[in-house]
Amino acid sequence: MMKKKLKKTGRSSAKSRGRSARQPPHPKPLEEMASRFTSEDLEKLRQELVEKRRELLDDVGSLHNEAMCMNSSGESTSSSSMPIHMAERGSDTWEQEVAYRLLENKAALLKEIDDALQRIQNNTYGICQASKKPITKSRLRFIPWARYCIEYAWKGEVALA
Repeated sequence: MMKKKLKKTGRSSAKSRGRSARQPPHPKPLEEMASRFTSEDLEKLRQELVEKRRELLDDVGSLHNEAMCMNSSGESTSSSSMPIHMAERGSDTWEQEVAYRLLENKAALLKEIDDALQRIQNNTYGICQASKKPITKSRLRFIPWARYCIEYAWKGEVALA
């Protein structure tokens, strides 16, 4: 009965056009979605990423020097001949561990920034790497190295960054 109505009205079904009824239309090419940014927008975001990268490299250098102030036995490398109390050693070890964790976090963020700079160069910046949907400009202004759209991140499948 349904086929007769379709034929009478001149409309054809999705199946008769060679597509299943559930298949969405072809998505836009990634380059087309990335082009929603002007070259000025991309250059501004690129400069922000480069500046943040420079700041992180400075921080990493300082943290590395701080963490290296302790030798492997946990004793200070200073030339003081004062005996070190066990509590001081524990405090020094804790500070060194914190410095190493901060180094790891900053190194991971440096990688995210480098990846974002590469996406700008490849003209895929601003496109969710999971869903292939555009990432909102407001999200990219807040987190310019974001690789996922907020909807995908909210699903709990990735961290918000």
